[in-house]
Amino acid sequence: MPAPSAIAIAREHSQRGAAEYVRYWFQTLNYATQTGDISPLRQASEPTCKACDAAITAVRDSYGDGGYMQGGTYTVRAVTSEEFGLDDQPMLSVSFDRTSRSGLGPDGQVRDSLPAASFVSCQVTLAWTGQTWKVATIVGDPLPS
Repeated sequence: MPAPSAIAIAREHSQRGAAEYVRYWFQTLNYATQTGDISPLRQASEPTCKACDAAITAVRDSYGDGGYMQGGTYTVRAVTSEEFGLDDQPMLSVSFDRTSRSGLGPDGQVRDSLPAASFVSCQVTLAWTGQTWKVATIVGDPLPS
């Protein structure tokens, strides 16, 4: 599975670019849960983002001892601007679905699981770093553990 890359518009310092960057962030989350490679997710996230760190930790813990994850694919339904008054820190509302997810040990035994979820909402705040967006906060954590 190739690592996701942000489309050109996601790198624009604009409302549309911010919305596309949020979609890209969810692609990096899907990539991490399917492969165990957290690098793109980490690069797409501010170091201070607690929900991002929780996702990175969950993936790292699952894959760290030879385990893996199945499912847990996010499909973004909509991304809308909640507040674009702060050009460098827009808040966007996200609606998404997630397939059920299982964390499995190296022996294939189920360690944990999350049920599927539909029409889930969260608010994502981005930060403009001068060259690209980064996910700064997520409220309404899309990553229950």
